[in-house]
Amino acid sequence: AGAGQPQVDFFATPDQALYASNGGAIFNWAAASGDNVTGRIVSANDMREAADYLYCGILCRPASDEEEKIVGQFLGQQPEDRARLAQEMVWGLMAGAEFRFAQ
Repeated sequence: AGAGQPQVDFFATPDQALYASNGGAIFNWAAASGDNVTGRIVSANDMREAADYLYCGILCRPASDEEEKIVGQFLGQQPEDRARLAQEMVWGLMAGAEFRFAQ
């Protein structure tokens, strides 16, 4: 929409979409630090807890059973690298459409 005109439909400009997908700042925000969402995922006792930290912390809703399964499979790939994998999951949700429209 032009300047001063209401925008009815949502759209991202190419530079906004590329920044969200490839911007280092967003990925760095997702790094485990103290008691942030990523840090909680890393220290979670089980996959249900990790999935709930992820989905409640980023999308403000609990994880579905399918999402819990996906989180468990992803974190189980390389347990010794759980912090990096958790960071990628947080970044992935933050770069997605549901995060942009979550209320």
